[in-house]
Amino acid sequence: MKMIIQITAIVILTYFQIFSQTSKSNEKATSKITTSNYMFGSIEINLKQIKGRNSYTCSAWLEISKDRKVLHKREYTDIEALGGSSGLFVPSDQPSDKYFMINKIGDYDGRSLLIDKEGNLLDIPGGLYLIANDKRYLFIEHDQDCCGSIRVFDLQLGKIVFCDRKNEHSISDYGDYETINFYKKGNDVFVIFSYDDEINKIYRYDYGKNTLVKDTITQINLSEKINLGSQIEKAEDCTCREKKK
Repeated sequence: MKMIIQITAIVILTYFQIFSQTSKSNEKATSKITTSNYMFGSIEINLKQIKGRNSYTCSAWLEISKDRKVLHKREYTDIEALGGSSGLFVPSDQPSDKYFMINKIGDYDGRSLLIDKEGNLLDIPGGLYLIANDKRYLFIEHDQDCCGSIRVFDLQLGKIVFCDRKNEHSISDYGDYETINFYKKGNDVFVIFSYDDEINKIYRYDYGKNTLVKDTITQINLSEKINLGSQIEKAEDCTCREKKK
């Protein structure tokens, strides 16, 4: 009886070992794995992303090292596209030579990751961005299901100098809105908050006061709206790479 139990246990264990190996083999065969490595001065940035062939999710891992010492890690498992894109995206044209930018999209929680040349990591609610013409100010929009917040990051000072709300769960200081549209005129950046496709208010960013000030619609051409998502549209999901032409 004891021998039968031992043999049964061995058979069951062997079955699960074979099943586990087969599952891993099938998973590898049906998944798209992308690895990307970047050097930013002395900082090494390693990315790995896995996307199932028939899946709308993306799993991604980020590791930041200096002199073979790991400084930071980020892990994002099963990022949901939710009708859009998913994964980590590296802009081909980096907005600054002081920071290396990676944008995480998906799960209704976009993030803009800024890595400096010492390996310090800033993790900012974002995912979508534009850079002012003077290359100093980075305008970041939080990519989420509704009413994404705005932050302005001063690349020279290395810090956030403006946010449109006290915290991520509070209402914007600029009222109720569903969408945010951005426009440029010279070095000026204009922001329009809209609700039900009706323009509520238009503001211009005041660099001296680091705040939004009311302006008039006559300052801009509404047909010249900047699509902050265009950087993501140019990229292939879950690969960090631009789409092949």
